[in-house]
Amino acid sequence: MVSTFGLLDGFAALLDISVLAYCLLGVTLGTLIGVLPGLGPLAGMALLLPLTYTLSSAQALIMLCGIFYGTQYGNSISAILLNIPGDPGAAATTLDGNKLAKSGRAGTALAIAAIASFVGGTVGTLGLMLFSETIVPFALQFGPTETLALLILGLVLVSALGTGSIVKALCMATFGLLLTIPGSDPVSGASRMTFGFPELYSGLGLVPVAMGLFAISEVLINAQQKMSGVIVTKIGRLLPTFNELLSCIPSMLRGTPLGFLIGVLPGAGSAPAAFAAYGLEKRFSRNKQAIGEGSLSGVAAPESANNAAAAGSLVPLLSLGIPGSPPAAIILGALIIQGIQPGPLFVAQQPELFWTLIASLYLANVLLVVLNLPLVGIWARILMIPFPFLAAAILVVSVAGVYSTNNSFFDVWVMLALGVAGWLLRSGGFPLAPILLGLVLGGRMEESFRQALVVSNGNWDIFVSKPITVALFAITLSVVGWSLLSSLRNRRRSLASIS
Repeated sequence: MVSTFGLLDGFAALLDISVLAYCLLGVTLGTLIGVLPGLGPLAGMALLLPLTYTLSSAQALIMLCGIFYGTQYGNSISAILLNIPGDPGAAATTLDGNKLAKSGRAGTALAIAAIASFVGGTVGTLGLMLFSETIVPFALQFGPTETLALLILGLVLVSALGTGSIVKALCMATFGLLLTIPGSDPVSGASRMTFGFPELYSGLGLVPVAMGLFAISEVLINAQQKMSGVIVTKIGRLLPTFNELLSCIPSMLRGTPLGFLIGVLPGAGSAPAAFAAYGLEKRFSRNKQAIGEGSLSGVAAPESANNAAAAGSLVPLLSLGIPGSPPAAIILGALIIQGIQPGPLFVAQQPELFWTLIASLYLANVLLVVLNLPLVGIWARILMIPFPFLAAAILVVSVAGVYSTNNSFFDVWVMLALGVAGWLLRSGGFPLAPILLGLVLGGRMEESFRQALVVSNGNWDIFVSKPITVALFAITLSVVGWSLLSSLRNRRRSLASIS
């Protein structure tokens, strides 16, 4: 009953027109930021952080969380329509979403993404409400070895459960890990492999790498195919049929809890959650062969997962004072500016703020689906723009977005170089998503690996001494073994059919 009354008090606080206005402002800005390539939740929230200095703690927190939620859906728009993920968590959506758009089902794909985002965000908010305190003991069990094992599993899932050759996917994942080497040593802080470029002291930026691999390579691929007209001439239905929606419900039910649990783990973020849900869908969907070829389930699973992960990342923030993702770190900064320190006593000491936040997150999910479902047709008409004009716009926005991140032309050159590399790799049948995930997880993996060795004084037995770690490594080996056997079996069948 305490939770019920607290939630009612939270909704009562939303009757304040200023609080309601900042919630609406947050989700609207978040959607727009998510649509623009190169921004994403982190850049958008960082740009608007100074605005929170003049707001109350409730207004600041609600606006930033609204932006956080809004970008999750906005990212899916550019991922589906342009094959450009605005955030690493949306990279999994490109695998099926863009193929649906090119086949004339852009409207349906966008609608499913909006509905899946609503389901994932709403259930994730429910999880945040219920488990902000009870899940603390489980999260505290994850030391450096458990974190390392989980991150390796996430990387392997992307490589092994994707479409195409597992060997090529693992090679691309390794390439992504290698991209994390330039920069600073996570333990000593010494610079390494910077080649005299001061811009590399902080490592390769995620934004230029992602924009190069996906945006620039997409333009080059289409230019290679000498596209001069529109990307698609048929948008298709703007809303899914009842049967299409019904077929996506199991995908949402699988992706949502998985995404929330992964999001709770500090440092995991939305990308591992989305790719893990996509991999799970690849294994357990009734129509496995369609995943990766333009399936609505391939959109519903990662979209529900990354939105649930967004809510999950707030659990360690509010319960432990540890941001579960980079955007959550921005929210932590805003709270500290307001003189509020999240932690185990946050709910007890700030009950009004906590329940207002929960109520506003529920409202944000409703506002997102109400705002965006009617706009599906408008978003989908982006594909009706002739390709030369669209390509020019993508290049201009990409260069502007990458340059504005650090005001550095070096990042622009990195984007262009990786755009050419992505074009060559795609032409050779190599998947690009494992590269991005390797870059996202590589730094965290190295940090956990080094921490484990420091704690154990260099004793490698620490990696097989804890049950959770051993279980995660066993699952990883099982996934690799099963994928290799499946590949060999499929190759034998292909050879047998040819002969």
